[in-house]
Amino acid sequence: MDTTASWSRLVGAVVEIRQGHRVIRCGTVESAMPDSSALWLAADTTHQRMMYTAAENYEVWIRPRQLNAPIKFG
Repeated sequence: MDTTASWSRLVGAVVEIRQGHRVIRCGTVESAMPDSSALWLAADTTHQRMMYTAAENYEVWIRPRQLNAPIKFG
């Protein structure tokens, strides 16, 4: 897992929201502030749309994913 400081680059990505070492929620980033001060996870079947802020010590983690097909170079 990797953490990123640029939350605005994660719009559309599936992420984990953590506080300390605890996973708070997983979901898709719907929107993010350009300065990475806050982001919103989209509503899903079990959760409402929710905002998380850096000031409240939330961290955003992404999980590397297996590609559906190999990458061809050249």
